[in-house]
Amino acid sequence: MLAAVLSHAGAHRDRYLADVAALAAIPSVSADPARRADVARAARWLVDRLRAAGLANVGLVRTPGAPAVVGRAGPGDGRPTLLVYGHYDVQPAGPAAAWSHGAFRPTLRGDLLIGRGVSDDKGQLFTHLAAIESWLAVAGALPVNVVVVLDGEEEVGSPHLARVLDTVWAGRVPDAAVVSDTRMRDVDTPALTVSLRGSLHCRLTVRGAATDLHSGAYGGVVADPARELCRIVAGLHDRYGRLRAGLDTGTRPRPGRTPGDPSDRELLALARAAVPGPGTVEAGWTAYERGTVRPALVVSALDAGLTGGRGRAVVVAQARAHLNLRLAPGQDPRRMHAELTRRIRALARPGTRAELTVASAAPPVELPVSGPVVAAARAACRHGFGVEPVLLRAGGTIPAVYELAVRRGVPTVLIGFALPDDRMHAPDERLSVRAFDRGVRTAAAFLLAVSRR
Repeated sequence: MLAAVLSHAGAHRDRYLADVAALAAIPSVSADPARRADVARAARWLVDRLRAAGLANVGLVRTPGAPAVVGRAGPGDGRPTLLVYGHYDVQPAGPAAAWSHGAFRPTLRGDLLIGRGVSDDKGQLFTHLAAIESWLAVAGALPVNVVVVLDGEEEVGSPHLARVLDTVWAGRVPDAAVVSDTRMRDVDTPALTVSLRGSLHCRLTVRGAATDLHSGAYGGVVADPARELCRIVAGLHDRYGRLRAGLDTGTRPRPGRTPGDPSDRELLALARAAVPGPGTVEAGWTAYERGTVRPALVVSALDAGLTGGRGRAVVVAQARAHLNLRLAPGQDPRRMHAELTRRIRALARPGTRAELTVASAAPPVELPVSGPVVAAARAACRHGFGVEPVLLRAGGTIPAVYELAVRRGVPTVLIGFALPDDRMHAPDERLSVRAFDRGVRTAAAFLLAVSRR
């Protein structure tokens, strides 16, 4: 039966890729209020697509933010229930000129489908939808019960996901969960992700005078919020590139290396970045370790009174920085928020006021490397790729994984089908067709492997 399912999936591959492109053409940017209607349009598109695939009880779960899409399928008997999680919201496109084609005009170029969201996460979630549809088309039923949850707010921290999952739990509590929103080792080597960093997204605002002031009259007379903001942000690291004491509280000892760990040269080549100079990153750790098991503070945006890209001759009344503190395994977001606030207050000087507000927070997660669901994932990867998956740690954050695996105790596996050079969150984001094909095969085999365990 599985062979027939895989044959059906292969025969309909072009249609599934066209579906990914159609969904990716909808600019479902959850962080942009101007795109709220587009986010809702993407949700409705998915409702129709899940129904066409054969799922039942498909609908929207309304939240104060973006809706979630939920659907169910399966024999409904005593077999296990698998929750399939994905997200349909995407990052902003960024500068249009940086894209070889329009960000929301998905284009197939050789083995690559290029467009915002094709890898993160619309293409990856579609591997599971294609697998479910293929099972239903060939066998008339799934080997397990499935509930699909597609989040519309993952890129803004999934603030209402707990409410969505409460709705799911009111039906039937899942026995296991699978998330495909991570990377493989390479196009030929699948990977199970076993840890994620957490995140603390904050806005730091430094205020000075009640209004902007003429820089000729007041430059050197009053405190400059923009300069003070830069000094505070710079003061959160020492001259060796390490976060100041307290901001690394709770981190774990250095983990052992595994055969799948990428080298510094490989990671920097993928990023098209130069070797960092002394003091710009934390010394003494590999690039892979710094990006997965060490905390990091990133300044993702600065705003200090620029208008139209040209500065005015003023001492600005306030300046803002968007800070993203990536939390290493073992760190607690609330404790790190308190420590970051304390550190900023200590760095602030008279003449300005510094205020830190939290936009979103998610704890880090460490997942088991064995157990029935992990065994099922390994078996599925062997079927989809022909080789054993490697175990990888990831530096990104998926709030749903903490909510499922830690808060609700659901055995959860992360089987990613993105490639390390998919340019997630960057211009010319891409999805490998070859990886997508193998992802569909793996997702189909996983449904059967779960039923047997």
